[in-house]
Amino acid sequence: MVLNDLWDPQLALRRITSAGASFMIFSTPFLTDLLGAAEAAEVTTPTIRYIVCGGADIPDDLARRATDRLGVVTRMYGATEGPSVTAATRWDPSEVRVRTDGVPLPPTEVRVSDGAGGPAGPGVLGEVLWRGPDTCLGYLDGRLNGAAFTPDGWFRSGDLARFDAHGALRIEGRIKDIINRSGEKISVHEVENLLSEHPAVAEVAVVAGPDSRTGERGCAFVVPHQGWDLTLGHISEHLTAREVATRKIPESLFIVDALPYTVSGKIKKFALRDWLRDRGTTAQQTAGLTVRAVYER
Repeated sequence: MVLNDLWDPQLALRRITSAGASFMIFSTPFLTDLLGAAEAAEVTTPTIRYIVCGGADIPDDLARRATDRLGVVTRMYGATEGPSVTAATRWDPSEVRVRTDGVPLPPTEVRVSDGAGGPAGPGVLGEVLWRGPDTCLGYLDGRLNGAAFTPDGWFRSGDLARFDAHGALRIEGRIKDIINRSGEKISVHEVENLLSEHPAVAEVAVVAGPDSRTGERGCAFVVPHQGWDLTLGHISEHLTAREVATRKIPESLFIVDALPYTVSGKIKKFALRDWLRDRGTTAQQTAGLTVRAVYER
């Protein structure tokens, strides 16, 4: 086992190569960094058999590129409240490994809710619920348990997903990651996934921002690759070429030096929403987000 006290992708790449590392498990930002280091050095890591990635959304393009250069990437889904919910394996078809979060891990039970207390059918989007032996018994603040658990012990994840015809789960965002634009509900997951394929985009997060006419609008925060320029017109053209409905295309673009992350590697979308809410105020100035350019329509 090779341990790193501090994360340094170039150092990690050297240690993987020198030690002949074959397995690793981490969240999306670490995979992004490691792939970037390998691409910059124009090297591959043939000893890696398995990279398990979870904890945050994993763009399909990132999983494909990392598999080609580093080793087979598989997704795993869970949370602090229940860490082992679904996973793919290195022997699964690429469509399962790249585009889904795998199948339920027995004996944990997983279902997608139809919103009326029952399970949704294949292909139907709904909230993910699960129960199993490594699901937490509850929260220290017991007042939270009523909203977090069903009476028969299913944990309400707050994640939106659907099962495919083969029983694999595809996470498509959080309930809070919905943009309510003029009464239409738009999930940001599809938009983020497609924007991550743009050659100028290193990292991206899309959240709802206030809009005086439509109530909410899509706001994209992008960290560009060094040397690339990106405008709202560029991302609009990119999404339109992929037949994304006009209403789903972000109406605001913020070019930032870095996105805010939690220590476990999840983007702090609440911080981005707070920044949008407090724009132009003292609170916004202390949010810790460096915005280099703004494009809006």
